[in-house]
Amino acid sequence: IPIIGFGACGTWAGTDVVFGVGRDMTESRRTQLALHKSESRFRAIFESAAIGLALVDMNGKITEVNGALPEMLGYTPQEFIGMHYTEFTHPADIEYAESIIREMLDGKQDRVLFEKRFIHRNGGIVWGRLNTSPLRDTDGSPHYIIIMVENITNRKQAEDRLRENEVLLRGLFENLPDHVIVVDHNANILFANHDAPGLSKDKMIGEEWFGFIDAVYKTQCREAFADTLSTRKVQRVECLDVFNQFWSCAVVPFIYHDAVQQVMVICTDITEQKKAVEAIKEEQQLLRSIIDLHERDRRITAYEIHDGIAQQATASLFHLEAFQRLRESDQKSAERSLEIALKLISQSVDETRRLISGLRPLILDEYGIIEAIEYLVCENKERSGMQINFQHDVHFNRLAPPLESAVFRIVQEIVVNACHHSQSTVVSVELVERNDRLQITVSDQGIGFDPNSIEDTRSGLRSIRERARLLGGRAIIESAPGSGTSITVELPVVLQAEEKAEWRDSSDS
Repeated sequence: IPIIGFGACGTWAGTDVVFGVGRDMTESRRTQLALHKSESRFRAIFESAAIGLALVDMNGKITEVNGALPEMLGYTPQEFIGMHYTEFTHPADIEYAESIIREMLDGKQDRVLFEKRFIHRNGGIVWGRLNTSPLRDTDGSPHYIIIMVENITNRKQAEDRLRENEVLLRGLFENLPDHVIVVDHNANILFANHDAPGLSKDKMIGEEWFGFIDAVYKTQCREAFADTLSTRKVQRVECLDVFNQFWSCAVVPFIYHDAVQQVMVICTDITEQKKAVEAIKEEQQLLRSIIDLHERDRRITAYEIHDGIAQQATASLFHLEAFQRLRESDQKSAERSLEIALKLISQSVDETRRLISGLRPLILDEYGIIEAIEYLVCENKERSGMQINFQHDVHFNRLAPPLESAVFRIVQEIVVNACHHSQSTVVSVELVERNDRLQITVSDQGIGFDPNSIEDTRSGLRSIRERARLLGGRAIIESAPGSGTSITVELPVVLQAEEKAEWRDSSDS
């Protein structure tokens, strides 16, 4: 009203003054209205914000708060006003929160983002993500601290569950007897639950899985891996690694976001199983060899009976029949037939004894292996005319009958082969007992042969290996064309039952 009055009765100059004052007052009013409008708008935003907002004085007390923060912690806005922030801060986080605020107030940071725990009114824990800034006076001194709080409890709980699951899975993986690795699309190892033979799990990280696979098996492993990525189905493959271990592997896809993100390879050690299968195959082969060996021995015996005893017995029968037919009409011819028949019978008796001696000489049952080999050496000396030397250094008296028989047959086989094939003038036979092992060595100075051809051409030497293996020993054949032959057979010493009992009695006494 005064402005209007001044405008109606003032002079031109006065009018200018009045109008000038009016303009100043109008601008001030507009500024006040704008400030009020801005403050109302800010308060509306402050009150309706979804996140918690609070104004804290320099003593740490709440002076202003919106509805979201008290509701987050189970209070009313009226109850929250005047509370110190430590009253609803988790005790374990108070020191950390104070250090953050001190740094901010000292000017080291103008705005600070951090996470901390609050205590809900009911005693529960609420996680908050805080965005704090100081409100300073015109001289730069902090006057208030404005705090924005985002409730991240659900996220933290999800992270905790994720960590718990990760710990659970890691514990499960690390205690699995199987080896588990996780690889990416390039088959690079991201995780391994166990050390590999000869390599720690930490050194496996970042390496390509296929780098640990034997070259023979790499292709099928790569194919199984590619099939897992393309079909999203579990693939199975067996492989040998570079450490000579056999594995049965399940290649499992990890699918999320509708795509194979990683691949887990579960590896079961089947080395012993493979060895067992191979051992069974070897035993089956050994069994077939033993059967073949027995068939061979029986066939040789049958040939010797047929060509020796049977022929002599048949001839004897013919001459006895002739004697019976001629004894009245031609006594002289009859007596000649009888003499021939008796001679043939005597020869067949000798041949029978020789054959029995070859299978298992009676001297072996009566006196043991040393005397039996001495008899064998003498017999082959007479038959072949070769010089055969026999030396022995043993401590036992008698071996178990199967072992004695095997040793005799092995020595017999080697000596007979040397006499027939070596073209040597001297053969040496040696038996030595060392550390519960019996070592048989037969050597000659003959023409020798290629040991690689044994399996194909020397069935007798093959039978020596098979007999040794059957008894838990081994046979070593050393030879070369023009350099003679040395065959060494090592067998475990198994004493005869009576000798074992005597040895135990002597030990006890």
